[in-house]
Amino acid sequence: MIGEESFSEIIYGKRREKNMTQQELADKLHITDKAVSKWERGLSYPDVSLIPKLAEVLDISIENLINGKLEALEAKGGTGDIQAVTKLLEDSKSKTIHNVSRHLARHLVFRNMTILFAIAAVIISIVNVALSNTMTWGLYPLGAILMVWTVSAIFRFVTKRPTVYYAGLTVGGISVVLYCMLLEYLTKTQHWVSMLVIPLTGVTVIAGVLSIVIYTKRASNYWNLAGAVTLIFGVIAGPFYTYFISKYLHFSQIDTGNDVSFFAKIISLAILFAFSILFLVKGNTTHKGGEKR
Repeated sequence: MIGEESFSEIIYGKRREKNMTQQELADKLHITDKAVSKWERGLSYPDVSLIPKLAEVLDISIENLINGKLEALEAKGGTGDIQAVTKLLEDSKSKTIHNVSRHLARHLVFRNMTILFAIAAVIISIVNVALSNTMTWGLYPLGAILMVWTVSAIFRFVTKRPTVYYAGLTVGGISVVLYCMLLEYLTKTQHWVSMLVIPLTGVTVIAGVLSIVIYTKRASNYWNLAGAVTLIFGVIAGPFYTYFISKYLHFSQIDTGNDVSFFAKIISLAILFAFSILFLVKGNTTHKGGEKR
């Protein structure tokens, strides 16, 4: 049991269990491998601020990790450190209770939504068949219900970020395409899904994933999020949106009478690019300022 192990044994055992070297663990915590080596030999202990991240990397509860450190500090006689660790443990317990309550609330919301959607689907199917002797217009709302439920299920069952965002974007994109294919079939129209919906959805999903990568790899704050979204969607994905829409309008022989000059497009992209850089710089500056405090 973890409670019977020393703090150094916990670090060493969980690291080996994860097949990580000391250097790999150090890189995840932004420290040196020598510091990790000292922890595992019982020569020193991580700073209290590193405990939450260390617990996450080693896939161990903060309580178990802190208890191991607390026992080690008590044996060493570090009163100040013991008080700091004890406070962190109390804060962790409060956070755990909050997370459990939030998880339960999310479970109840999803369960009730599923029940309501199922009832709605049954009622729609019965009414449609009763009026038309077959499923016709009922496929419109049923498709929409299935699309919304599928995307909601991702946010219910996928809990690790940013995986939840990647899965949500991908499944959401696929659901939109499938629903639009259903609409195309029901309305007896052609080409707009293959020429417009599929490429635009693909660009949106890829752009969304890239935005999340930039946001999570850098300091996570709203300035960086704004910068990532502006850069990816406005500067990179924007021209693709314009290209696919223009191609479909030309194919469908639709004249909007509002052609934008090449110069105006370049100016627009330059402005969006400048704003994205400003947002990212501001986000990085805000993060560094927070570190200094």
